[in-house]
Amino acid sequence: MLPGLGAIGNSAFLLVFLVALRWTPWRHFGNSEDTHVLMATIVSLLLLWSLEAGVAPGLNLHLLGMTLATLMFGWQFAILAGSAVLFGVTLNGEGGWISFGWNGLLQVCLPVAVSWRVLKWTERR
Repeated sequence: MLPGLGAIGNSAFLLVFLVALRWTPWRHFGNSEDTHVLMATIVSLLLLWSLEAGVAPGLNLHLLGMTLATLMFGWQFAILAGSAVLFGVTLNGEGGWISFGWNGLLQVCLPVAVSWRVLKWTERR
């Protein structure tokens, strides 16, 4: 991947991450039980992503895990949890740092955005 393309992906993912961090409803996690559930979800997603289950070799999709996190915690916490999982997977050597932003956009932000839009659409119907 070209270094300029990696910088664009990293910048876009950083922007989405900062927006999610800014709009995260922290007051919803006042008790320790909710925090434990979020941390257990992050660990579970990390294990799921480490299995490298996917459609084809090299094409790993984790839509269901991110959909579950979105429905359980909302889009803000799902972005933060997915970012932590992606960081752990990349730190483990299963992803490249230059493509971290693009991986975040495609494996975290896209499933969260689709899940959130479908949820809002069904709530309106």
